[in-house]
Amino acid sequence: MRILYDYSAFVMQSRGGVSRVLYELMGHVSGVPGIECKVFAGFHRNQYLRDAPKHIKRHVIGWHLPEWMVKQRIFMPVNRWLFKYYARMFNPDVCHYTYFDTPHVPSGCKVVVTMHDMIHELFADMFGTNEPHPVWKKNAVGRADGVICVSENTKKDLERFIDLGGKKVSVIHHGNSLATVAPKKIDCSYSYLLYVGTRAVEYKNFDLVLRALARCMDRTALHLVCFGGGAFSAAERKRIDEVGLVGRVHQMGGSDAVLAGYYAGAQALIYPSKYEGFGLPPIEAMGLGCPVLSSTAPPMPEIVGDAGWYFEPDDVEKTCEQILALANEELRTDLIVKGSRREKMFTWAQAAEEAVAFYRELL
Repeated sequence: MRILYDYSAFVMQSRGGVSRVLYELMGHVSGVPGIECKVFAGFHRNQYLRDAPKHIKRHVIGWHLPEWMVKQRIFMPVNRWLFKYYARMFNPDVCHYTYFDTPHVPSGCKVVVTMHDMIHELFADMFGTNEPHPVWKKNAVGRADGVICVSENTKKDLERFIDLGGKKVSVIHHGNSLATVAPKKIDCSYSYLLYVGTRAVEYKNFDLVLRALARCMDRTALHLVCFGGGAFSAAERKRIDEVGLVGRVHQMGGSDAVLAGYYAGAQALIYPSKYEGFGLPPIEAMGLGCPVLSSTAPPMPEIVGDAGWYFEPDDVEKTCEQILALANEELRTDLIVKGSRREKMFTWAQAAEEAVAFYRELL
């Protein structure tokens, strides 16, 4: 069976969740017996493909360019045109779109699209009336023979917003991309909570973390480390000052090894989102012995199970209580043990096997 992945995610992102997920899936699918797998990345800026090991890179057709050179308005249509000719030569049985661009595929080729979340539909007020994602999703689903959803909750939301017309849908959870990463030792003079990812969008609910830590700052010495998401904006610095946390909130960044080191050294990951499609950080944390404090927002109970402590996304007091409860080493150790068991349920090898089974079902 010949499988072809397209360029979209790798043109859009230098690094990021969507391209990381498709990179991991493709890399593991390429190792499944009986599969001939290619990624036509075209002209792209993606660091995962650039830095891929040889056994994965040999499946990639593409040319990495410096990030400043890659403009989507230019390279999306260029790659779409090139993809059409490569797909004709490769003649795949299945094409798996990496995002919602839908380049032409040969006649008889089955098409799969991954639905990562329905954030633009659920939080429409955040994005404005001209937001194109809902239209892109509907068009991509219309072109597809099958849809992969990253959680049961995403499937439920997809069915709510888009008429699937009887198309096949498979729920395939992500794996842990840090499972094989050796953590870098972090030299840190304070104990800390860890927040991972962007803070800029409302549904990430970052302000709850600030308010909860401020509420209990006189009862705990914990600091807050924010990994990724870029340097604090002027508005964020002002907000940190307003809640009285100057000197106790830090922004860090770095490689996967550095991120793994921060997970391994944290008292807990705090994950306050009002919604996620899947939510990779809790899985990464559990695999590195980092307890998880999570909101009850979907799909976090589906992913974290009984291996985390939960709070409502607007409950400052409950969040504060759980931060303080981390001082109880017996309770914290129980979370670590449960998290270690839970994380083993999420592997990219399993995701690849399930994806290949779905491709075969479509054929």
